[in-house]
Amino acid sequence: MQIDIASADCDGHSTVLKNKNKKMENRPSYNPETERAFIPKEIPKETEEAFDLERQKEIERLATLASETEPKEPTDPRAVEMLKRIRTGDKSVNDTYLDVWVKNSDISLDQIAYLREEIKGTDPLTGLYNRSKFDTESRIEFARSMRDKKEFSICVIDFNKFKEINDTYGHATGDYVLANVSSLLKNCLRDSDIIARIGGDELIVFLPNTNLEQATEVIERNLNILEQTEIFSLPSAKHPQVEKLNVTLSCGLKAFQQNKESRVHEERLAQSAQSATQFEEVLLKQVIDQADAAAYQAKRLGGNQVALAA
Repeated sequence: MQIDIASADCDGHSTVLKNKNKKMENRPSYNPETERAFIPKEIPKETEEAFDLERQKEIERLATLASETEPKEPTDPRAVEMLKRIRTGDKSVNDTYLDVWVKNSDISLDQIAYLREEIKGTDPLTGLYNRSKFDTESRIEFARSMRDKKEFSICVIDFNKFKEINDTYGHATGDYVLANVSSLLKNCLRDSDIIARIGGDELIVFLPNTNLEQATEVIERNLNILEQTEIFSLPSAKHPQVEKLNVTLSCGLKAFQQNKESRVHEERLAQSAQSATQFEEVLLKQVIDQADAAAYQAKRLGGNQVALAA
């Protein structure tokens, strides 16, 4: 299925299904024919020698990227404890606090840098939100959706056979795939959508004001874009040959229907001893768990597809 991304409306899902020819507004267009960052963009085709030269330049560029591997979580017990405080929402731990703390400790600079990234709420490898930032932002959007009686959808995304990519081509290629596919997905979502990396090869997307039909269209469109995008391995000592990779995703989708599910929510809340905020956190987790189970089902059925939660 060919997708004309330049004419697809990524600015609002409410129009995705109705008018695919409407020009995108307020965000840059993505065209897989001109924006493929994974392969040389202008390869002369006159001679085989020119092709080989351009390809070698691209291999050297990708090899340079391979040296920038994913930052590792802190191992020093003091830094681990600080990371735990950040992830549990301790607002007293900020950059100023770290500045003072690092002057009075011998914690390595790379572990301090990781903590600073965690405070910003950014995953160091992909540039997406990390889990703690997603938890905060998704709770805010969930509460807004409940208040305004708006539907929303959550999609959990797993990379298929990602361990095989790491084992065959090396972790540098695995990191490269994660970073570039994450960027591709983020560029085709609205600014109001929340996308985060919540595990090694697991992403999650919160789609506010988006029903099941619209969310399915959005996720399937992203799968089509990925299918049209060529991604190559990076040269390494383990696997020096550059090869085209078959990168696919398994997606689990759960839509929260206000008319049906909000009534159940209100009835349960009335019978619960929990506060509204506590109850909403539990309910949001249930929605995420349902999307996660659907992603597992999609992977079990062969991957490269969207499975809908019951």
